[in-house]
Amino acid sequence: MKLTQQQGALVTNYLRDVASALDEKLSSEAREEALARLRADLYRALEGTGRDRISDAEVEAALGRFGPPKEQALALSGQGFDTRVLLPEGDRIWLGVCAGIAARLGVEPWVLRVIGAVLCLAGPVLSLLTIASVRDWSSVTIGLFTISLALVTYLLLFAYLRIVSGPRALPPVRIFPILVNSAVTLIIAVALHLGVAYLLDLLRYAHETFLKRPFPMIGSWGWIEQQAGGMLFWALACCLPLAVLGSLPLANGWDQSLKKAGHAGLALYGVALAFGVASYLAGGTLDLVENFEALRAIMP
Repeated sequence: MKLTQQQGALVTNYLRDVASALDEKLSSEAREEALARLRADLYRALEGTGRDRISDAEVEAALGRFGPPKEQALALSGQGFDTRVLLPEGDRIWLGVCAGIAARLGVEPWVLRVIGAVLCLAGPVLSLLTIASVRDWSSVTIGLFTISLALVTYLLLFAYLRIVSGPRALPPVRIFPILVNSAVTLIIAVALHLGVAYLLDLLRYAHETFLKRPFPMIGSWGWIEQQAGGMLFWALACCLPLAVLGSLPLANGWDQSLKKAGHAGLALYGVALAFGVASYLAGGTLDLVENFEALRAIMP
């Protein structure tokens, strides 16, 4: 990317003002290192637009995001926000977390993105292989754990980068949509869980009232009773982070995609609960058929 003479002068003047405001206690080597780091961050932010030429207004806006020279000098002196982890505006796939960390570590963003994708997908792939080979459906928790851990870790890193980058960190975040979407997700998941619990209680009550006998032990048919709590936990562990991410200003339309993924997760949770209730009902029905003659004898 090439800057015009006027744009180069804007950057040079900004760096000069920062240099004059730096703490005099810093050694000459520390001052040069701090200014070199700032210069690299500035040009990286300008290159993040993805265009060969940018306007003077865009250069001024980029400098403005780094704050006044005095604040920037405090940051470089270790007395303010860390400018090395400012979340980039242009080089973002989601929220710029990988790009921000990569800038601090001095590596290419795609390296961290590939590592993150591999770690995130390792659990689900392992779960699918285990299910396909030994038919062990309990291994699905490995995939759920990996996905939820990856999403929560990403959100925590984003929060950390925003905190250390200060109020100028991009992109801007609105808290209200996050709270609303998270609350709606929580309410729906808990409502489905409680609805299933009350439905099972209703089935047992109807059985005891009309057949005059306790609800039978139905073995594996009643798996929903033992698994309901765990299913609620994993539904929230996966869907709540998706709800939060879907409320954030993700780039490339990913906010809407992840919001839909959260809705799909709640729908799958509801389908799984429906299968559990159907299995519970089927177990009770089979017991009723097997003991039909005995029940006829006791019924009026």
